[in-house]
Amino acid sequence: MKKIILLSVFVLGIISANAQMNIAEAQLFGSSRSVGVVYAAVNQNSIATESFTNNFTIKNTDPYDLTILSVSIPQGVSILLPQEIIPAGESADVIATIYKKYLDSSDFEKYIIVNAAEVSTTENVYIQKVFRLKLTGDFAE
Repeated sequence: MKKIILLSVFVLGIISANAQMNIAEAQLFGSSRSVGVVYAAVNQNSIATESFTNNFTIKNTDPYDLTILSVSIPQGVSILLPQEIIPAGESADVIATIYKKYLDSSDFEKYIIVNAAEVSTTENVYIQKVFRLKLTGDFAE
């Protein structure tokens, strides 16, 4: 009976040692992962035109490609995000435009939330990043 139990433990040990894990499973067992929040803000007062455009730059300073997962865009704002993947060591601009006619008042404070992640399947790394881009100001009456 002891031989059967030892053999079973040995076989299970070999099977589990050779099992592959995906990133979601690896996160449960202590792989590298982190969450970073990056803030950027612009304040523009007394805007004389009907819209205001600002470029925000997202820099990928890590050694893995950064993939944009989702973007939350508030009312009255449009964005142009020229690429979905930002290679390691590079950057990309998010061009945000706010339109006076879509706002409830001439004063505004709007947040664009960009959710992104860096994944390395070879190193079992998952790094989630949140870019919080803030537009504040007012349009001239």
